[in-house]
Amino acid sequence: MAAKAFLIAGTFFFWKEILAAENGRMGRIYSLETGYFLWIASIAFLIAGSLYLSIKSKFINHKFSS
Repeated sequence: MAAKAFLIAGTFFFWKEILAAENGRMGRIYSLETGYFLWIASIAFLIAGSLYLSIKSKFINHKFSS
């Protein structure tokens, strides 16, 4: 699930405009600031942590079941 979130969040990098108001007015994206990259990094850390815990739990379960 986190990988899907990462891919969706990554697509914002290529957007030139975003919906600015409910009436359909579009606003131009002039630059991507620190917040965007922190958002991407947080999703990447979520993926890395999930993978680490998944691998660690499989190793521990395998170790105690033998």
